[in-house]
Amino acid sequence: MLLWLRSASMDRNVLRQHGLTLATYLEHVDKAHYPALRRAAAKGEWHVFHGHAQTIAAARKTGIAFAD
Repeated sequence: MLLWLRSASMDRNVLRQHGLTLATYLEHVDKAHYPALRRAAAKGEWHVFHGHAQTIAAARKTGIAFAD
């Protein structure tokens, strides 16, 4: 389980700002990146998540998020 990622502040302060939910965010996160994201969360490096969420949101908006 991704308890390190499940928090109201993550949802409110990062994901919602980019029009994402935890579910939509995780659709685009490779499991191989979990350790790095876990470390960023533990350190409070929220800029990592903002950048990632912004990229995901832009890709979803332009329709390229699901392209092969």
